[in-house]
Amino acid sequence: MKTDLQFEQITSPANSKIKRLRKLRQTRNETTEDLFMILGNHHLGSALEAGWEIVECYFTEEVQDSSFGLDFLRQILKRGGSLYQVSNSIFVEISEKEITHGMVGVCRKKNFSWDDLELQSRIVALVQPQDPGNVGTILRTLDSIGGGGLVLLNGGVRPYHPTLLRASMGSIFWNPIIQADFATLNDWRKIHDYQLIGTSARGQTKDWNKTDERKSILLFGSEQKGLDDSQLSACDELISIPMRGHHSSLNLAVAAGIILYKFFKLV
Repeated sequence: MKTDLQFEQITSPANSKIKRLRKLRQTRNETTEDLFMILGNHHLGSALEAGWEIVECYFTEEVQDSSFGLDFLRQILKRGGSLYQVSNSIFVEISEKEITHGMVGVCRKKNFSWDDLELQSRIVALVQPQDPGNVGTILRTLDSIGGGGLVLLNGGVRPYHPTLLRASMGSIFWNPIIQADFATLNDWRKIHDYQLIGTSARGQTKDWNKTDERKSILLFGSEQKGLDDSQLSACDELISIPMRGHHSSLNLAVAAGIILYKFFKLV
């Protein structure tokens, strides 16, 4: 298909831009770069729709054969992004799966602040989360109940981890994420009148029929240690999920999904 797109063709895997993409893929570069990679049409579409800046897009010739692909590439150009057509073999090299065609985007990170969180009535806070897949899944669930904010406390997974991006299925582009320590979160929520609801085996089984419209932060501890004593004592309320089998806890993403839907009255 002939198009009026303005793009540069890259045919060599030794091209400096391709080398840079390989480095950008690596998790260890995540904190030193102001950019991150997005793989796949769905994620790229979410980023574009949510107004994120896609700096570059690398695509194969087949993308131009679809009206969706052409429209997408034109939108990136219109917003000031650069386009690069690559061979199928190079695309396999820069993507994380054995996919021979499609699109890979390079997007600029956003630095969210507490001001962005103040716009959210529903906030999830995770203490030292270690599994990026769980965090991405929680983001996806948070988005499914109408959106909210996410706070990653005291280290752990970083916001733009590639596995987190994939698991979020594009939800990361619609919900602000910040990193903080617990003391800062606790001080902030008192000033802005958020109730802090801790999840713990020590908590009570909540009366889910009781309506509570206050702004809320749901606090989840690490899967290994849960919440520590200072975090537990800071909570306005502790809640738990009834457990009837042989285990006393659930996977973090599963537990968060159950509580998010029940607490915010989606079921």
